[in-house]
Amino acid sequence: MRGALAGATLLLGVAVSAAEAQWPAAGERATARARLGGMMLVLEAEAWVDRMPMALEATASPAAPVMMSVRVVAESGPLPAGLAADSAWLRRGRRRWRGVPTAEQPPEADRRAWMLRDLPSWVGDGPTDLLLRVRTPGSAPVLLRLTLPAPESVY
Repeated sequence: MRGALAGATLLLGVAVSAAEAQWPAAGERATARARLGGMMLVLEAEAWVDRMPMALEATASPAAPVMMSVRVVAESGPLPAGLAADSAWLRRGRRRWRGVPTAEQPPEADRRAWMLRDLPSWVGDGPTDLLLRVRTPGSAPVLLRLTLPAPESVY
């Protein structure tokens, strides 16, 4: 690939520069718990490799699809109104990926859930760092970070 897209990373069908896919420096200080709008938020996540025959046939990649379920849970009480996740980063060694979480379940008072789909196959190779940026309308974003073990395989 030549020109403006050289060195670009594919982000949900949109080319982004390598710099945009980089792990944010503030992510090094992030933890799995953070306060937003007076509420303590906790990050939870699971990744899995889908080795079901239908999933393998549906992908153009020779690797099995890797997916991740991501949740933010309130430690006590309801989550702040309008809580949304607008970016997620994954890191394993020198490899980086950035994507946009998609809400696939109706929000509950004390938790929100998102999916990350079509993750790079290197996520399935071992422990991976997840960084999730959440915000509410009118608030500064908050970063939550979690290290996930090697994902489970679904057969």
